[in-house]
Amino acid sequence: MIDVKLYAFTLLCCSSAAAFIEFLSPKSCKKQLSLITGIIILICIASPFKNLKTVDFSLSVKAPSVSAAVSTDQILAEQFSERVSKIISEKLETIGIFARDIRIEISIQNDEVKIEKAVIILDDKDRERATEVSKFLSEQLKINIVAAIE
Repeated sequence: MIDVKLYAFTLLCCSSAAAFIEFLSPKSCKKQLSLITGIIILICIASPFKNLKTVDFSLSVKAPSVSAAVSTDQILAEQFSERVSKIISEKLETIGIFARDIRIEISIQNDEVKIEKAVIILDDKDRERATEVSKFLSEQLKINIVAAIE
């Protein structure tokens, strides 16, 4: 539908410009300008038909092809990792620490989610608070967390 509107608008603009040019032209150039504007308008009218031979008119329905299969376990692990990262960053913000990066390794086996490792990267200014952060988050979330400085 957008293509039809664009086509109609193009024809309107082209014909308006041609009429305006013919109106302003002197009588001695009317035939030449009329020929040129007529050719331009014919090109605009015929432009949708230039791709006619490449259009597939068959009515066959093709299933979309999937290039790479992603397991549901991977998707769940990524979503769970993002949520846990958000929870950890919110917990750290309550004590005034903003982590540069939070890395969480999650494994899902037999419908059991297990956090393998959680590493929180802190700024240099929070170097002395790394053990405090590890202890605080381990108490809050009941998991083993390593706070590191890069």
